[in-house]
Amino acid sequence: MQDVAAAEERRMAGNVLFRKGDYAGAVEAYSAALTRHPGDAAALGNRAAALLQLGDASAAETDASHCLYVDPGHDKAGRTHHNELTVTML
Repeated sequence: MQDVAAAEERRMAGNVLFRKGDYAGAVEAYSAALTRHPGDAAALGNRAAALLQLGDASAAETDASHCLYVDPGHDKAGRTHHNELTVTML
């Protein structure tokens, strides 16, 4: 069962943690949001960005790809996916 309101609350908490530079905490919050609403493109894109900050390019690419599958026009996921590919190629 999806709990969209609880997912939004966890995603917003993740945003606060991300802005503070607590990327691991942000990943946990976004993961909690996705447990409540698995198709939340914003949480997927945000978790991808946090994972990339932590240096986990493979997991970031997986989340960014899934986000783009759910929402092909999601700009943040597109940028994260591009950045991940650039890091992988270096």
